[in-house]
Amino acid sequence: MSLFPLQDAKAWASRGIPLNCPSDTACKMFDASVQQYLGWFNDGTLGGLEGTLRRMLEADPCFVMGKVLSLGTSLLGTGVSPETNDGVKFELQELCKLEGNLGDKTRDLSTWEKQHINAIHLLSEGRFDAASCEWEDILNFYPRDPVALRFAHDAHFYLGQSQKMCDSIAGVLPEWPAEDPLSGYLKGIYAFGLVETNHFDEAEKQAKKALVLNPKDGWATHALAHVYEMRAQMNEGLMFMEDTESNWKTCDMLAAHNYWHWSLYFMDEGDYDKVLNIYDKEIEPRFTHSGAMLDIVDACSLLYRLEISGVDVSNRWLQLAKVCSSHYGDRLLVFNDLHLLMAALGAHDKGAQELISGMEEAGRSSADQAPFYSSPGVPLAHAMVAQACGRHEEVAATLSKLHAGFGVVGGSGPQRDVFNLIFIKSLLKSQKPKDSSLARYAAR
Repeated sequence: MSLFPLQDAKAWASRGIPLNCPSDTACKMFDASVQQYLGWFNDGTLGGLEGTLRRMLEADPCFVMGKVLSLGTSLLGTGVSPETNDGVKFELQELCKLEGNLGDKTRDLSTWEKQHINAIHLLSEGRFDAASCEWEDILNFYPRDPVALRFAHDAHFYLGQSQKMCDSIAGVLPEWPAEDPLSGYLKGIYAFGLVETNHFDEAEKQAKKALVLNPKDGWATHALAHVYEMRAQMNEGLMFMEDTESNWKTCDMLAAHNYWHWSLYFMDEGDYDKVLNIYDKEIEPRFTHSGAMLDIVDACSLLYRLEISGVDVSNRWLQLAKVCSSHYGDRLLVFNDLHLLMAALGAHDKGAQELISGMEEAGRSSADQAPFYSSPGVPLAHAMVAQACGRHEEVAATLSKLHAGFGVVGGSGPQRDVFNLIFIKSLLKSQKPKDSSLARYAAR
């Protein structure tokens, strides 16, 4: 994947984004960072996204939007906690210093910058909804702000707000001219919002438009993979992922997730050897190298689905649990913690109790996720433990009251399906006659 020509401050201003930065180098590195972030790839010539962000802030340590982008990508990656990660704590402190005194009267903060700073502070406090409102307000005045656009989209996703995710992009799409090199990415993001709101035909149309503009667009590929999954077009999905693998795997930040989607097609076909092969060759090496939360939850989900299907995954849980263990105290998203619990249970790790205790504590916090931790998070976690112990009637009784509300956990429909599979397995294994009847309904 290669970068489009990089824009300096004047070029950014021409698109309605007034970067408050005297360094053209910093502005160009900001552009390079945005392109990698939207495109889900690391440009090796610049040291990847992390290296590009570092170059940007070295060129201008007082670049407010540079700080916002760096912090936002870290926080929305949901792999670091602002309460426990010293690097994030330091960056937040530095942003506060810039907010209080830039030390350069020619660079007074604009309302736009202040809103972005406020959104980051809200995000660091776990107030995803309030942060997304700030970004949506920014988009009302700066519809071509790619940072606000992507940050709002991700926040809506984590909160299970599918309609807002779709509407947010639909509202700004008409303001993006076709000649904007980033417009293709916008179509792919829009396609995902459409598929999550069950507009599969339009989602397919938008994803294919994006792929015409850029065949290596990993997110548009991902949206189209969702379409085939939701339509149960397994053969089409298998052929599509195989035929385009050399394109989408260049998006290394998303490659493991797209391999996960490819695995789901094989899973539906009952070809578990292919699923294990993809896990061993593509997914495990990636989460071991990246440590990215998206890669980790994909691995947890895939092994857990295999075990639910009766497949022996051998000792694969042990390596995965080692990577997961450093996140047991994060308490950022109930979706993440439920997946970490899968690894802890699979590896018979004592950290499972630590995770559940942490989830119970998170349910008493003031963060947006607190009510979702309380329900369905904690009851679902206890149900997972009960299922591991063979108490299927207990699991069925618990999840029969909860399964309709799994949407608030966040994640996409296919990602949340693993929780439905837990419910269905418990119904099938239960000794109660009414549970087996309910299993047929739940599987629809």
